[in-house]
Amino acid sequence: MSLFESIINSALDAVSKANPEYKELANKALGAVQNMGGIEGLHKKFQEKGLGGIAESWISNGENKSVSADDLSDILGKNTIADLAKKSGLSENDAVSKLTAILPNLISGLTPDGKTGDKDLLSSALNILKDKLR
Repeated sequence: MSLFESIINSALDAVSKANPEYKELANKALGAVQNMGGIEGLHKKFQEKGLGGIAESWISNGENKSVSADDLSDILGKNTIADLAKKSGLSENDAVSKLTAILPNLISGLTPDGKTGDKDLLSSALNILKDKLR
């Protein structure tokens, strides 16, 4: 199995471990991450809010630190949360609560070697993963 296939399978496995019912929200969340500049853009947002260590734990090979719903909402932005909730058929509170479980696993699955690595590879992986989550 190639590194690319490994990244996709790892991320898909991460979503199914969180909860298979979260597929639609996970798909929409991947789009939001891409719009932020990918994993590196998301990491930068965490750093700007003084929470870089949380995102770094998701990228690294260690245990994922949790993020509060309030912090995640602040990082992603109220408009992004509202959009994700609407597109997923959830309330904003439910969407952000579920994202606190989904996002760490997705990011961890997309960075199996503990690095953000090749932007083109991760961008391609995000696109394929979004298609598989439909």
